[in-house]
Amino acid sequence: MLGKGILGWWPLVGRPDFFARLVRVEISRSSGRMAILAFSGISEGVQSSSTRLFVADRDGEEITEVCDGPVIDICWSKDGDRLYVLRSALKGRKQSSKSLWCYTSSNGRLSHVRSLPRSATIVSLDVAEESLLFTGPRSAETKERFQVLRGRLVHDGDDRPVCWREGLQVGHAWGPKTGTAFVATSRQSSFGETRGLWKVGENAVSPTQAPLIEMEGIEDILFNPSETWAALFVRQWPPRYEGFDLYLVNLQQKLAMPLSPQVGWKAAVWDKKGDELVFADGDGLCVYQLADGRLRLLLESPPSYLNPDRGDRLIPLSYSQSGNIVYQRGLWRVEKFNRRTRQVDMLFHASQLRGYFRS
Repeated sequence: MLGKGILGWWPLVGRPDFFARLVRVEISRSSGRMAILAFSGISEGVQSSSTRLFVADRDGEEITEVCDGPVIDICWSKDGDRLYVLRSALKGRKQSSKSLWCYTSSNGRLSHVRSLPRSATIVSLDVAEESLLFTGPRSAETKERFQVLRGRLVHDGDDRPVCWREGLQVGHAWGPKTGTAFVATSRQSSFGETRGLWKVGENAVSPTQAPLIEMEGIEDILFNPSETWAALFVRQWPPRYEGFDLYLVNLQQKLAMPLSPQVGWKAAVWDKKGDELVFADGDGLCVYQLADGRLRLLLESPPSYLNPDRGDRLIPLSYSQSGNIVYQRGLWRVEKFNRRTRQVDMLFHASQLRGYFRS
């Protein structure tokens, strides 16, 4: 606690108009470690800015700086010890425009894993942590066509094409139980004119095979552990509003139902058994129970510090067996909500990072 107090005391660490904001937080389900991507600058006319990635323990303490520079995507390994980081090219290094790195928390080492094409924006890691799914470069024949590639984490050969899609889209994921690849299409693709969510085997899907769900605009796919249900983040183009429409899909019956509009990117998390989905919309933290189809508001969104007339944006991050839900609140805080006591505790505040940024 003393360390937190010192880091937040501006006379010791820098000028008072220097701020730090949370860009993205990812929490490992197994270890509870927090990966924190933060941005800093000077509030009165930004003269300098910096983006850095940190890792903190489950209590929001023992902060370690991982790297700086543009970070595109992050994801934890299954055991919560390794953090995979997709970065843009580093100046002065002879590498591709995108590259995958691995930070090992147990020894504090950051190492280069492999190079990736410039078009890669979201990297999906399979359950065995051996293969990747990512967007590849444009087709040589048509500039509007982008390949979806399957490649080895330890790059020991050519990446294999799964399909092609028109337009740069990021909807793809691995099934957590079967290890099967899933790809979403919103325009014409190698699967045909039909738009939707496709299940892909070892080889590309036949264009005659029907999609699991026929739907346009799927930008993210979140499966429950048993791979029987999936939450889909859907955005129409042009966007009707800021945020995504959240749909819940029964993969066995191939039925989709809308849950909520204006949900933030990846603002949902399944419980460990996959029986409940917690998500955040404009009202606050909500829970949907598969057993009875009941939707409830757990926690109202508190007033925003910058705009008290509006609620703070909430993003669920982790769901414990005891029912505690860890979520990001706005641009500054990570909090924990206890469903039994309905108590909210702060785990992390962006001010703890001030001392790590030069002012």
